[in-house]
Amino acid sequence: MAVGSALFWAGWSGAGSPTLMAEGDLPARGRLLWLDGRPTVPGQGAVAARDSAGRVLLVDDALRIHEAVLPGQVASVISAAPAPDEGLWVVDGHGRLLRLTSDGAIAAEIPTPYVVPSLGGSGSEGVLALTRSPEGYPFVLDTLPAAPVALLDTEGRVLERFGTAVGLEQPLLADLANAGHVLRVGEQVVFAPFVRDEVVAFRANGDTAWVFRRGLTHETPEPRFAVRNGRPVLDYFPVSLGLALGPDDRLYVLSTADTTLTRARLDVLDPETGDPLATFELPTVFPTIVVTRRGQVHLGASGPLLARARDAARPAAPAFDWPALSGGRVTQADLPGHVTIVNAWASWCAPCRDEMPALVALWKSLADSGLALLAVNEDVRPDDARAWLAENDLDPPVALARGKARNVFGYPGLPYTMLVDREGRVVRRWIGYLGPEQIQAIGAAARRELGLAPAAGAGSPAPHHHHHTGP
Repeated sequence: MAVGSALFWAGWSGAGSPTLMAEGDLPARGRLLWLDGRPTVPGQGAVAARDSAGRVLLVDDALRIHEAVLPGQVASVISAAPAPDEGLWVVDGHGRLLRLTSDGAIAAEIPTPYVVPSLGGSGSEGVLALTRSPEGYPFVLDTLPAAPVALLDTEGRVLERFGTAVGLEQPLLADLANAGHVLRVGEQVVFAPFVRDEVVAFRANGDTAWVFRRGLTHETPEPRFAVRNGRPVLDYFPVSLGLALGPDDRLYVLSTADTTLTRARLDVLDPETGDPLATFELPTVFPTIVVTRRGQVHLGASGPLLARARDAARPAAPAFDWPALSGGRVTQADLPGHVTIVNAWASWCAPCRDEMPALVALWKSLADSGLALLAVNEDVRPDDARAWLAENDLDPPVALARGKARNVFGYPGLPYTMLVDREGRVVRRWIGYLGPEQIQAIGAAARRELGLAPAAGAGSPAPHHHHHTGP
């Protein structure tokens, strides 16, 4: 499927009023705007979408899906956008902005004004819209440009900055306070802050074109560190969940509806004026949304859609060489010949602790059929890992990375899981906590690689976006 460089499809004057259709099957044609809660980024004839298994998918307006080829050193993708010459722009788990060729080679690494940027599209001239990513905000003091949004050329030169960054009493949270979603719409750039109730459009000269506010009461104008039950926590609440441009040339804004994280709100705006055209309530904050040229908004399940994806070539598992908890060493050369679950974890990571018993149980249930497990521990002190495993009567094979696995695997936060085939290639990746649905999905993929029949009652995984980056 050819993927060019223009920002979005040509307009179509036959769109009717925005209409939310009854939840059900997705239409045969339309533009995919959200996939399990993740916004897509447009390009000529296709959008770039990320799924819960870490794949980058290119989806055209006939809902044909092609999996993009990613190099082995790009272990996780935070943001992606179609690039010229059928290539791809990606921001990986290290915060690197990379331009990939159509066959998955890294053509360039581009400097950016943000530690972890988020892409909002690239034009035929190669100009990129960037902002701080809501999925990977670091706690830093000295890397904060004054503007939350920037346009860059393909050499990393800043062509224009938009808006004014929010200052905080706790400056370590400035990246979170100024993170959000960005989208190029014609000559304008639209920005939706992650934790504040506003959507702002900027003209090419930097002036504000319009501001849209939803009247939400759960915004967090000033994120802060707090102490609850004797433990430090990050006190904020997500508001904006993404921006997308429909094939009807309208702007779609997804946000949380309240503090329960069970419902979402979808606003449809005139991108020129910011005037609201429609507002819909959705029963989930992880929707899969397809919009037709007539402005019909379809909410459906991602499983049947993802089943159409054509697989990309599998990258080799990243190279590593670490001590084993039981003695000796473990390297990636030990993986070929087995189907292996590789799980990065730490004893201080609550979701890691919650998922480990289920991973160990899955491994033991298929060990006689050839499934292996490698638990890559990120504790600085091996005794912490040893004590927690003993306390919970768990005995997985453990490699001691001591904080170095993140640089090798490129994950954005713990826990992080890979399934590796018998040739030592990565089949799938899972970023974040593995609930029952994700464990079931890993088991189903492992059974396929082992040549076993599917387990009874296997279903599609539900998305989880949460991850921990440190103790």
